[in-house]
Amino acid sequence: MYTLGVPFTQIVDDWLPLEGGSSPIFGGLGKDGSVWGAITEKAFAKRYGNYEHTIGGWMYAAVSAMNGSPYKIHNHAGVSDDDLWDLIKAHDMDNDIMTAASHFCGSHDETNEAGVACSHAYTVISCGEFDKGGEKVRLVKVRNPWGQEQYAGPYSDNSSEWTPDLRAKVEAELGDAAVSSNEGIFFMDIKSFKTNFQLTVVNQDTRNWNLDYFLKLDDPSNGQHTIEVTNDSDSAQNIYVGAHVWQDRTYGWYNWDCQEAMWSSTKHVLSGNDISDCRFDADTGACWTDALSFAAGETKTFNVAMDWSRSNIAKDFSVTAWGTSGNVTVRCADGMETDHMPQYTDDKSNVDPPIPVPDPIPDENDDGDDGNDGGEILPNPDPTCQDIDGDLVDPYGDNCSAYNLNPGYCYDMFDKTTFDPEVLCCICGGGEGEGDDGDGDEEDGDGEEDGDGGEEGECKNLDEGLVDPDGDNCTAYEGTPAWCEMYEFDTFKPKELCCVCGGGETPDGDDGDEQEEEDKEEEEQEEDEEEQEEDEQEDEEEQEEDE
Repeated sequence: MYTLGVPFTQIVDDWLPLEGGSSPIFGGLGKDGSVWGAITEKAFAKRYGNYEHTIGGWMYAAVSAMNGSPYKIHNHAGVSDDDLWDLIKAHDMDNDIMTAASHFCGSHDETNEAGVACSHAYTVISCGEFDKGGEKVRLVKVRNPWGQEQYAGPYSDNSSEWTPDLRAKVEAELGDAAVSSNEGIFFMDIKSFKTNFQLTVVNQDTRNWNLDYFLKLDDPSNGQHTIEVTNDSDSAQNIYVGAHVWQDRTYGWYNWDCQEAMWSSTKHVLSGNDISDCRFDADTGACWTDALSFAAGETKTFNVAMDWSRSNIAKDFSVTAWGTSGNVTVRCADGMETDHMPQYTDDKSNVDPPIPVPDPIPDENDDGDDGNDGGEILPNPDPTCQDIDGDLVDPYGDNCSAYNLNPGYCYDMFDKTTFDPEVLCCICGGGEGEGDDGDGDEEDGDGEEDGDGGEEGECKNLDEGLVDPDGDNCTAYEGTPAWCEMYEFDTFKPKELCCVCGGGETPDGDDGDEQEEEDKEEEEQEEDEEEQEEDEQEDEEEQEEDE
């Protein structure tokens, strides 16, 4: 894989986190049972810290991490159907990697009217032009990485636009048209593709290209460097030049101390005589030129201005160059030597594999159906049961409605402090029904309630109609506790107002605890007095014996 645009070897084992004992939690298995996709995802997660850091982001960064490729973003706004078709067709013929981003119409759990997931990335597999009874039809073959499709627009699986003859032609040329496989693959005409997606990204196919780079780790300078790129080929060739810093996911999006390191009004800049200033930040992590024409043996000079003045920034950067038909050299003009990423040559082939942890002794009450050592989670049997999650969601943004569609979520392991499905969701055995009248067994004595009718000592949010600049109140922060460390506003201070952030107010019910403490102190005092009396009595008895 590539990091900072430079080849990097990431060693991982083939152990994967599973859900329900058999299905990978994240990247799935191939149709043939292959695990390379999930292993690659694990390598990416390890390189960037953990699986949490793989969530979200742009397609070009993910592809470039796999092949180091230059990329270009093509916005659909203002582009004609013909121009967009020509773009996709040309890069399809070049075997470049294409992806498309849908519009920001909501979370990725929502869809637009045509069934395209909002704020989501799709793969553009191929395209083809076909005759349909004298009409020219231009189709784009698309795949949802989730492996399931929701698209219901023109030329979707069951669309009336299909004719038997057209379906046969598309199947012969592009495949996956004859039978609805529901593996996330579907077709769209070019007009629908342009409308439903806001942009197309092209990552170049670098398999037969030649790379060189200048890499500096912990740059001791002020970040100003002159870089020379030379075409070592005996003939002219196109060369792509890029500059790189650590992508924001490397720092951790929820680390408030690193916000300035990731994003700043002062950008990093790559400049040169043949290009416009290329300004970038950690959100993209890189900036690429278009293909630049180099004569045989020609050297071009570029300047980089890295903003190392930011707090907590990692002063690592690189300038890379891809020669499309011959070798290329990248060097720092001031003579500074390039660094290199660690090279791993130990394949550990002589190391014994880890010994699997033995399965625990099964619980006699566990029927063993689900691999859950704590027994099977059964839905609430009360037919009147209603979910009580309200606005709460789990760390993945799912509420009880999502659990109803995916009961296996009940077994997921995560911090359930703010969202416990076994308490909130009927499908997981929680929720409330008409049978839950509150008169159940009391755990502590008489089960008296405090004056507010809530639990004694229960924290109360103090937002009382206040919201942050994004319109979120303390309830929203309970769904996303990470916000507590990310945001602090003059008019909304979550660490003072919200219980989940350590603020809020504890009712006077704490008086009971104070009374308990007083009783305990009186008890200890009485015990001390009794011990003192016993000691005095023993002293008197000893004195009488001596007399």
